[in-house]
Amino acid sequence: MKKIFLYVIISLFLLLLLVFILMYFEAGNSRYEKRQCEVIAKNMNTVSKYEDGICFLKMNDIYIPKDMIKEMFL
Repeated sequence: MKKIFLYVIISLFLLLLLVFILMYFEAGNSRYEKRQCEVIAKNMNTVSKYEDGICFLKMNDIYIPKDMIKEMFL
C-alpha cells in the first residue's frame, strides 16, 4: 500500500513539473514572437502592436495583422 501511495505522489509531482515546464516554454515563445513583431515593424519603419498572439503593424493610421500584409504584397 505504501509503494502505491509513493508511486502516485511521484507521478503527480512529475506531472506538475511537466505542466510548469510547458507553461514556461509557452511564455518564452510569446515573448519571442512579440520581439520578432517589433523587429519587423522597425525594418518597415512603422509601429507594432502585439495582442492575443497576433502581430499588428500600423499602415495608414490603421493597425493591420502581419499575415494580411504578407498577402497584400505577394
